[in-house]
Order: sequence, then structure tokens, then C-alpha cells
Amino acid sequence: MQKLTVLSGGAAQGLFASIDPTFRERQGWSIDGTFGAVGMMRAKLTDGHPADVVVLTAAILRELAAAGDVVADTVTDIGCVETAVAARRGGPALAVGRP
Repeated sequence: MQKLTVLSGGAAQGLFASIDPTFRERQGWSIDGTFGAVGMMRAKLTDGHPADVVVLTAAILRELAAAGDVVADTVTDIGCVETAVAARRGGPALAVGRP
């Protein structure tokens, strides 16, 4: 069985795990993913780790495209990962806002 090699930030790991059975059934390929912190995945790619698909932040993918590490005209947004922050009860007051 052929495999699709994925290098991705950890946020997409659940997504790829959920589509793997259907992908195997419909395409006859398995998904072989390496997931982790986006900076670490970027380093793996630039160090020569093989990948058919790279899922990282838009900013990192733009930099990788400019360096020729990924095909520039294949970079596309696929979603948004929301990040939140909170302060511990009893801790110092923080000025937290949304851009």
C-alpha cells in the first residue's frame, strides 16, 4: 500500500487520524504522519524529512515557499486555529484583548 507522508503541526493530528480509514478505502493509500510543534516540524522539513503534504501556519508556509522548500502555488489556507488566554484566579490583573 502506498502512503501519503504528512508533516504537520499537532493541531491537525486528530483530523488526519479521523480521515485515514476513509482515505485508505477510497484511495488505497495510508496516511503516515509526523506531528508536533510547528517550529519543530519546520526544522524537520528543512533538514530533509520527506513530506508529500505540509500543514503548518500560513506564516511558516510563506517562508518555506520563499525559500523553495515547498511549492509556492500550492500554499492555501484550510482553516483557523483559535488560541485563548486566561489569568489564574488571585493572580495579577492582565490587560488581554483581541486584535
